[in-house]
Amino acid sequence: HDMAKRGLPVQILSFLLLVAASCVTPSPAQRAISLAHMHREAEGVVLLRAAIAKHPDDVDSRRVLVRLLGLTGDLPAAKKEAEDLQKRLTEGDPSGWLELGHAYELSHKFEEALAAYDTASSAAPGSPAGPLEGGTRCAHWGEVDEARPRLEEAVKRGANDAEVWHTLGFVRLQQKDADGANEAY
Repeated sequence: HDMAKRGLPVQILSFLLLVAASCVTPSPAQRAISLAHMHREAEGVVLLRAAIAKHPDDVDSRRVLVRLLGLTGDLPAAKKEAEDLQKRLTEGDPSGWLELGHAYELSHKFEEALAAYDTASSAAPGSPAGPLEGGTRCAHWGEVDEARPRLEEAVKRGANDAEVWHTLGFVRLQQKDADGANEAY
């Protein structure tokens, strides 16, 4: 009975330590996204710039910063940040250009967005990410003639999931290519 009394504080302390350890502070990128959801994008930009000043290699913060700058309409800053991000990535990772494309889309600059996705495609010729993003976006915009070559290039580069095949099938069907659509589906 006396042992049980002494064990109870230890159990409570252990439980509290477990709970405290499971409470993780959100990253600057996560906090900035949360601010954006509350329509406080400018605060998110300030937060991310401060985080990047302390930790220049914080790629997640840089990615979110590019998008938030696009959302706020500061496209020259978004482009500069995308270029800075791209310099910090490993060769073959087109993420900086993809983020710039998203920033342009958030500002409703669709031609510029497509150009950024094409830059991603050129910058990383071994990656399906650029043509996949550009092709998928074109398909969503109803630009099937622009979508098809990009999606087919993405498949050639190794994109192989249900979404890419479905989108390619849809595009081919819109172009009245039933055999091609059937092949994709």
